[in-house]
Amino acid sequence: MSEGCVADPVARAKGRGREGAIRSPSPGRGATGRSYQPTDRLTQADAAVNRRGGRAGRAAGDAAPQLAWACIMTIQTDRLTLRAWRDEDRAPFAAMSADPDVMRYLRALPTRQACDQWIDFQIKHFAEHGFGFWVVEDRATGAFLGATGLFKVFFDAPFTPAVEIGWRLARAAWGRGIATEAARASLAFGFDTLGLDEIIAYAAPANQASQNVMRKLGMIRDEASDFDHPRVEADSPLRRQAMYRLPRAVWANASR
Repeated sequence: MSEGCVADPVARAKGRGREGAIRSPSPGRGATGRSYQPTDRLTQADAAVNRRGGRAGRAAGDAAPQLAWACIMTIQTDRLTLRAWRDEDRAPFAAMSADPDVMRYLRALPTRQACDQWIDFQIKHFAEHGFGFWVVEDRATGAFLGATGLFKVFFDAPFTPAVEIGWRLARAAWGRGIATEAARASLAFGFDTLGLDEIIAYAAPANQASQNVMRKLGMIRDEASDFDHPRVEADSPLRRQAMYRLPRAVWANASR
């Protein structure tokens, strides 16, 4: 898959072709509210189908395959590039996943094979649904910082169908607002490009760092929807998950 497939929306509005990447909001300023326009890789018929998608379908990401992206979009923020996975990302991702501090509140990836399978699943998710976890790269240095993006919830729960946002960053990227900046760009893509009606996030109650990011993103705590993760062992401290939600209307209001 190639990258950089969607032009700068300002350039496209002026009829200047397809080069460039999506520009997302700067850290701490919220979204611009500008809608990203479909490229010439999206047919008018597909665009019409996407606009007609119902709430449940769009919330679950079912409209995303109709976007028929021929490539994975590259998104740039002031400090970051969110891009497609490359083979050279496998080693730093495995190194990050071997850090017990990084994985403290995440399901373990104990082997290189498990790490490679996680990456392969993200690539497949992009191919099937039009979204997934991007690599987060330092825009100035090209350093691998971690991964962030959107993900279709595949287990049954009272809140499904749903699309969640998530992130995992190398320890060297902590404490710099990287997770918030990358996640905000992912939210903009989900609402402005995919047309989702809601994006959720959840974390173990003890994972206050991730919950702080969720609050910075404007996500709303929904204690009534807290749940036991069906794919986590019953005696694990990660079994219980605290739920946050971000409806499209709340995002749009904050973006004005």
